[in-house]
Amino acid sequence: APLHTLLASTGLSLEIVRLLGTVTFGICALTICIARWRGMSLIDACLWMLGALLVCSPIVHFWYLSWLLPFVALRPSFAWTTLSITMGGYFIAWWTQAHAGWWGFGHGIAATIWVPWFIAGCVQNRCFPARLKVTRLAPETFRPCVVLPVLNTGPEVEVLISRLRSEMGPAPEIVIVDGGSTTELPEGGVRVIHAKRGRGNQIAAGIAATEAPWILIVHADSIPPPGWLAHLEQATRIYPDASLLVFGQRFDRSTPGTLLLEILNEMRVILSEVAFGDQTMVIRRSAMNAAGGFPAQPLMEDVEASLRLASRGQVIYLGREWTLSARKWSGGFMRRFGLVIRLVATYQLARLKGSAHAAAVSEKMYLEYYPEAPMNEKTSGQ
Repeated sequence: APLHTLLASTGLSLEIVRLLGTVTFGICALTICIARWRGMSLIDACLWMLGALLVCSPIVHFWYLSWLLPFVALRPSFAWTTLSITMGGYFIAWWTQAHAGWWGFGHGIAATIWVPWFIAGCVQNRCFPARLKVTRLAPETFRPCVVLPVLNTGPEVEVLISRLRSEMGPAPEIVIVDGGSTTELPEGGVRVIHAKRGRGNQIAAGIAATEAPWILIVHADSIPPPGWLAHLEQATRIYPDASLLVFGQRFDRSTPGTLLLEILNEMRVILSEVAFGDQTMVIRRSAMNAAGGFPAQPLMEDVEASLRLASRGQVIYLGREWTLSARKWSGGFMRRFGLVIRLVATYQLARLKGSAHAAAVSEKMYLEYYPEAPMNEKTSGQ
């Protein structure tokens, strides 16, 4: 096991090693109980507790991971997925027994098993210390408001509004934020406001125009699945510490390229807690306000919002995917794919220099991503 192996290698007596392992587990258990009291979900609390038990146990066999399998199935985890791969080094023990006459392996194999797991855990839980400091949020009545940024929309917006109303009813607010359309905007049953072009600018204006505790950000070309509202309401109860809920996406036309995009986008949310706007984001207002508000920038607003919200609570992938048009990926797939990868990486590097610098970089990225947007943007919802 990692802790006992590390401590024993320093020459400490077995009694001292056991004592330090017990004390470490007690501290971890107390911290997890406090986190649970402050809003951590039961599934996560169980994962953390079992993880602490594995780390602090005197020995760990590969089958001990079966303690975690039901929880990992419910909540995929970067760290535990990594360990499920590196734990293969455990089977060197039988090779050692067959060739050297003793059962086990040295510190090198132990490091191969545990170091990648530790690094993955640090990456996955980089925001955990900040979340512990977050003031416990009061329970909020589930009352979502839809914010829909548009630019030169087509008839699909009317269809989308109809589908939203079929489950939400007439009472919840739908705010359409126009970025300077030259086409007619939907009327009746919706609120239309105008904002500076750029999806992030428009979404920020839409959020500021409502006081709803939950904000559902929808793209104009998306189609919701049946029962999405009931599933969302249930998720807000299951995950009381969630700051961002992500439905996920599917394309209306399946190709190897769009399948790759769907897989990578899901992995990014699950493993790094960063979502794209076309995965249909649901934001908890109190968490967004505490994180500095929604970023009013023309591009990468979804990445920036995800990074901010991850420090205030959990980012949950719901797996109830909305369908989106694959039209923008129909031509020049590799060029567009490479552009998106480069822009996301460039933005996250720019963010290391501060949010103001990242916002300035976002302005330049918008012109590169939409080279004809100021005059000839004709796509739905941008």
